[in-house]
Amino acid sequence: MRKWSVKWLTLLCAVALLAALGGNAIWGFSFLFTRTALQVTAVPAVLLSMRFGIAFLIMTGMILLGKGSFRLKGKKVAPLLFLGIVEPVCFLLETYGILYTNATVAGVVMAVSPIASIVMAALFLHEIPSRGQMLFCLLPVAGVILITVAGSDLGVVTTIGMLLLLGNCLMGGAYRTANRKSAETFTPFERTYAVV
Repeated sequence: MRKWSVKWLTLLCAVALLAALGGNAIWGFSFLFTRTALQVTAVPAVLLSMRFGIAFLIMTGMILLGKGSFRLKGKKVAPLLFLGIVEPVCFLLETYGILYTNATVAGVVMAVSPIASIVMAALFLHEIPSRGQMLFCLLPVAGVILITVAGSDLGVVTTIGMLLLLGNCLMGGAYRTANRKSAETFTPFERTYAVV
């Protein structure tokens, strides 16, 4: 029985690692795809409207087909409204940041966002991070410093682009903190639908 449990635990860990790798790969490629799309349209507002419009249509279709539900009755909607405002602003800052820098720099700068999340979670949710969490959130800062120093070799890196990406990190931290708090009341589908 013990061997069976170890095999299942190993399989679950492997699936979790593959899911994390897949999610991070998609997240990383989104910077590359955004940069490519910006070279075609050169208008971040068009790109964002398409992104959110398609997501809205897909999620509304899921509701109509009975695959998802969006119920607000008896719930405080303020946290959901906050999510609905913060996430588009976050994407706007990210898209303009990528426009004024490049996909490599954007990906590395965005690696700093967990630090903003930890600080905001500590301030607003009173969740104190462990030493390990703090260490692994500070490691990406070294990458940001290296990329910033080597920025001239990576293509266009402007001050406004870096500021927009750092603003995105702060808004991302605010979004994650608010999302965690609103998870007490709203389902993942409801939170995602409110954002799109």
